[in-house]
Parts: sequence; C-alpha cells; structure tokens
Amino acid sequence: YLFVIFSFSFLISSALSQRIDSLKYELLNHRVEDEVKVEILNNLGFEYWIIDPVQSIIYGQQAKVLAEILHDSSGLAFANRVIGVAHWARGSYDHGLRFLLDGLAIYEQERDSLGWGNCLMNIGLIYADRKDNEVATKYYFEALKMFEAINADHRKATTYTKLATVFIDEGKLEAAYDFLDRAGTIHVKAKFLYGQAEILNRYGMLYSKTGSYDSAIYYFEKSIALGKKINDIDGIAKSHSELADVYLKQGDIEKAEDILVRGLEYARKTNSHKWLKEIYKGLHLTAREKGNLSRSIDYYDRYIQEKDSILNEQTLNNITRLETELAITEQKRQLEAKEGEIIILEQEAE
Repeated sequence: YLFVIFSFSFLISSALSQRIDSLKYELLNHRVEDEVKVEILNNLGFEYWIIDPVQSIIYGQQAKVLAEILHDSSGLAFANRVIGVAHWARGSYDHGLRFLLDGLAIYEQERDSLGWGNCLMNIGLIYADRKDNEVATKYYFEALKMFEAINADHRKATTYTKLATVFIDEGKLEAAYDFLDRAGTIHVKAKFLYGQAEILNRYGMLYSKTGSYDSAIYYFEKSIALGKKINDIDGIAKSHSELADVYLKQGDIEKAEDILVRGLEYARKTNSHKWLKEIYKGLHLTAREKGNLSRSIDYYDRYIQEKDSILNEQTLNNITRLETELAITEQKRQLEAKEGEIIILEQEAE
C-alpha cells in the first residue's frame, strides 16, 4: 500500500532552483547592511546545503559576520545552524557540532522553541552519524518535546524519520516502521517532497536490513527519482551508496559498480567527504571482486584520503579549540595577576 502513498503527480522540479534564484535577486538588490540581509544570506545558506554544502557554509559565514556586527541574536543563531548543518552534510562532525552548540545556546537564551528544537535535532544527526545512538536518541526526543509543545507537525515528522534511522541501525524494525509511517502521513499531507524522499530512502534501508532486497531496491530507486526532481544532491548520493550495497549483497558486482559510478558524480558535486568515502569504499570492493587489483588499490587510496580528510578537519578543529582554551586561560591568569597587584598596592597605600 506504500506504493500509493508517495505520489509524484504534484512535483515541481524547478521549485528549489526558483527559490534560490529569487533569494539571489533579493540579495543583489538589497543594498542595506541590516537584519533583512542577514535573513536573506541565511535562507540562501539553508537552501544550498543539499546541493552544495561548501556554498552553504560561505553564505552562513557571511550572515554570521553581519549578525555579530548588528547584534542580531536570532540571525546569529540561524547562521550557526546553517553552518553546522552544512559541515554535518560534508562529514565534518566536530566543526558542525561546535556551530550547532553555539546556535543552541542562543536559541535557548532567546526562548525560541522552534530554533531550539531544530538545533537539538541537528545535533542528534551528528551523534547518529558517529554511531553514538544513545546520545542521538536523547537529542531527538528532546527535540520532539519542543516540536510537540508548539504543534510543529512538519518538524515532528522529520524527527520521526531521524529516530527511525537510529532504530533501523539498532535492528528495532517495528519501531522504525511505526515512526516512518507517522512521518509519511504528515509529509504526504503537507506535500513536503524532501521529507518524502528521505522516508523512501529509509524504507530502502529497512528492507535492506531484513534481507528483502527487491523491496529495498524499489524504495532506493524511488528515493533517487524524487531526489532528482527536487535537486536533493546529498540525498541522491546517499541512496546510490546504499543501493549499491544491496547489489553487492546480492552478488551483482556489475550493477553495484554502475550505481556507484553514478553516485560518485553526485558526491563530487556536494564535495561530501562522507559519501565520497563510502562510494570509494564500494568501488574498491567491486574492483577487487572483478580482479582489477590496480583499480582496487587506487579506489582504496581515495577512500583513505576521504577518511583522512574527515579526521584532519576534526583534528584541526580540536587544535583550534585547544588554542582558544589556552588563550582564555592565559588571559584569566594575567587578569588574576593584575588583580593581585592591585590588592597589594591598595594594602601598601593603606
């Protein structure tokens, strides 16, 4: 019956492109450095993350700098969220977490329940990707409480999908199916196509987990088809990687390789380290199975490069954080020393 639920008849394939073009036009014609410009930059960053996370970060950074100058707290919080989600999309988890936590603190201070809940859910994404499911689930349920309190059904549905993803990973398939069913009802009613494409992908993951490979292939292909119509480059790369894995499990090496090569084009477009890593890993396996050792080694080297890119960004972020902490500690030490000198001088004066 799920075949009927996800209808493609109302798709408008150019909607995202039109939205971006409209925002770019607004930005070009808005000559004032004000909170409106911060909002336009943030919205551009938000729209770009499924197409080009690097461009999303650029717009988010521009919004962040201007928001800081203007003391625009809501704009600053949104900018941190835009940058954080874009880093997550690329696989730069430490970077993403740092910006999302900064955004969360501002939303909490401003008592902005929607922004607060969104940041909680986005933080959950990072922990889920790191396979820290216990922490991810904690953040997802906290986000769900926020969304339920303000009757934000569309955000509840997205959170249901994220929870289902964790449950699929843990083998809790009945719970996963239940949450996907709830999410699908809301997204179909709202005609939210990105959410529908995401659910189709998760059904593919669920059926792959149970060994129902024909069903898994059906849903991954549907997710890719819908992703192409809404230009969800990140989602398309993800589904190609996971669809290829199904064909590998079936022993269809040729088909798996073909899917991976096509997925590689999308992963390169987004410059996403995490999907490039997974796709190169898959290509390494297919080349090895076909006995092409030189190509297998080449793909394995590229897999290691993408894996190292993620680790290097995390290491760089840790070093930067350590340097910042050391600078703050030194400032505190100098301040305490000066306060001590002042006390001594005051005592001598007395």
